[in-house]
Amino acid sequence: MAVNAVAPRAFTRMSASHSDKVAAVLSLSSEVMDQINAGMPPDLVAPAAAFLAHESCPLTGEVLQAGMGGVARMAMVVSQGISNPSLTIEDVAGQLDRIMDLDGAGLTGAAAPRL
Repeated sequence: MAVNAVAPRAFTRMSASHSDKVAAVLSLSSEVMDQINAGMPPDLVAPAAAFLAHESCPLTGEVLQAGMGGVARMAMVVSQGISNPSLTIEDVAGQLDRIMDLDGAGLTGAAAPRL
């Protein structure tokens, strides 16, 4: 059985309660925020959701961001990180730059580390 997910970008009753907060954080006028919200109808999420739910969908374990007329794959990546059989908090703190570096990072199949 395939398991996929949709990360919707849609203006709904649920997201409406956060619209004013988003506008304030982004320093947007209510008019501009209203225009953005108008461009996010839920029916523009439906095609991607329907595709993922269809029996012919070849995807499994994927997340598609959908809305505003666009669809994109969202993916988790794992950095090269560090490995030490006797790992300490000092190791993590001292090598944080290496842990966070995404150069050479790879997509995960199930968000599992590649250590």
